[in-house]
Amino acid sequence: MIIDATNSSRWLAFSVSGDVFLSGNAGLNWIPASAGLRGTAIQTVAVHPTRPQRVFAGVRNLRSEATSPALYQSDDSAQSWLRFNSALSLDTVNVIAFDPATVALPATTRIYAGGADFAPVGQTPTSYRGGVFRSIDGGLSWAAADTLVPTPVGGPASTGEVTSILVDPTSVNLGNAQVLYFAARGLVRCTLGVPNVEVARIWRSANAANSWAPRDGLPAGVCTPRTQYPAPLALALDGGASTTVYAGTAIAGYCADCGDPVPTLSNGVFKSTDSGQTWGPANNGLPLMSGSGSTLDVLALAAVPGQPGTLYAALNDPTQDDAPGRVYKTTDGGANWSPSDNGIAGISVRALRVDPGAPNRIFAGAAGLEVTPGGVYVSNDSGASWNSISIDLPVDSAQSLALSLPTTGAPTLHAGTEEGVWSLTRVPDGDIDGPPDATEDLAPNSGDGNSDGIADRLQTNVASFEIPASLLPQPERGGSREGTLSNTELIIRGSACQQAYDVAAIDPLSLPDDPDFTPAAGLLRFEFIDCTTASVQIAFHDETFGPDWRFRRYGPANTANVLTLGWLGMGTAATRAGNVWTLNLIDNSPGDLRREVGRILFVGGPVQIAPVFADGFE
Repeated sequence: MIIDATNSSRWLAFSVSGDVFLSGNAGLNWIPASAGLRGTAIQTVAVHPTRPQRVFAGVRNLRSEATSPALYQSDDSAQSWLRFNSALSLDTVNVIAFDPATVALPATTRIYAGGADFAPVGQTPTSYRGGVFRSIDGGLSWAAADTLVPTPVGGPASTGEVTSILVDPTSVNLGNAQVLYFAARGLVRCTLGVPNVEVARIWRSANAANSWAPRDGLPAGVCTPRTQYPAPLALALDGGASTTVYAGTAIAGYCADCGDPVPTLSNGVFKSTDSGQTWGPANNGLPLMSGSGSTLDVLALAAVPGQPGTLYAALNDPTQDDAPGRVYKTTDGGANWSPSDNGIAGISVRALRVDPGAPNRIFAGAAGLEVTPGGVYVSNDSGASWNSISIDLPVDSAQSLALSLPTTGAPTLHAGTEEGVWSLTRVPDGDIDGPPDATEDLAPNSGDGNSDGIADRLQTNVASFEIPASLLPQPERGGSREGTLSNTELIIRGSACQQAYDVAAIDPLSLPDDPDFTPAAGLLRFEFIDCTTASVQIAFHDETFGPDWRFRRYGPANTANVLTLGWLGMGTAATRAGNVWTLNLIDNSPGDLRREVGRILFVGGPVQIAPVFADGFE
């Protein structure tokens, strides 16, 4: 908390949930003051099936500190948010699920929320509620819906954090779905070297969540070097049989930093064909930890509606620091898996979403770091290839994905990230390079900015885009300047590097200051795949450059070392003729923000040397 130095009654309080609160009377009363703040970590996003502008977001709070409401609702397509937590005792919301039989009227929609209500420090787990909550009025009010039969010794909370909820759409009776599943960490305890499942990790309800029965046939795990067992993170119903359920697991208890050996216990994807009564591994073809251990952890599962046995799995190797995320696909119910991630980059894929209106279209959300940014990817060919649609996203996206499908107009994809909810309304972009077709048509020569006789919107290696006035900084001297839209032409030479992605202007304020330089013409971001070297021409059609201009890039001086991030000069690798700059880029050279081999991610632009005695002299 801080107190205004000029007004001792004005206090600001900062919470671990990412909120700011303001008091004007020395703490007697408080009001939220977080408008525009991008500090909230979103664990899950969901869209109401029949009201596409209604979006729900679940916050992830810290384990031992936060006890704040965790569910938000927006009725304007994620433009503004309100808290909807009446009687919802969850500090973290990991999953939001709708009963499809009740969604015709938003006010009477049944919604299920799962997560964790963390016990305050010093209190026993039985002193709080956790697990599954239910709303029968569209989210206005909530009640606990985790009556477990038989009741575990530690009470409902002893199931641990709920990670997934499934609603069986074929089980409708009396106006709502009756069959549900939820997955949680559960409790496995070792006694005399033998692991025992004391609290089930998977539960099933046959009466609309009025009571739950255990459906845990997963392996119990091992007791050395510490208790380790497969904990389910994701559940999915088969696209053709409601009695067939899949569970994706990650090994609980494994500690790489503690020196644990590579796990070898059963892990990955498990399958039940009898509504969870029995389970068996369905991992054939999935990669192994460190190449020889357990099957990789499964962070997300997505079944394709109407296609029995077709499933996608997002995988991660916990034994390898910042290992690349993988996506695998099966078309025979897990009997065989094959890679399905050509074009995806990032350290782990954490979210998968199938477009219900186009089953061949799948979205994937990848996490990332500053030296290998995450993003959102789309496949339009059933996972055979993926294209980035990550324009303007923060580097650590995305934890979760949700799709708004209006009856008219373009769909909107929502991504939950470490910096709030970000939304993308897709418009026609035939060459998938980032700028919409309509924007590329604004280039000189009627949309042929490089004058090669072909419209830019038809070329994957040519992208014309605009730098809006809001992203052009005010000049350091000489009075004010109009922020003119500047069409920028990007031309890739040679037979390789034929696909540009996410070509866009970026906000200079999103990057650290570059001392002694001003990005007066704007900054750019673009990425090439299947590319080791590239000669790139960038023409700033509306700019005039003088001898006091340089071209600089932002990235690591040493590849993949986040501690060396900063602004770098390009020397002879950047030359200019008039208003056209030519860049010679090399994969994994200083400044490349993508550590993956064969991908070049560039952030930078032309900058003007700032005079010492400017208005901002310090």
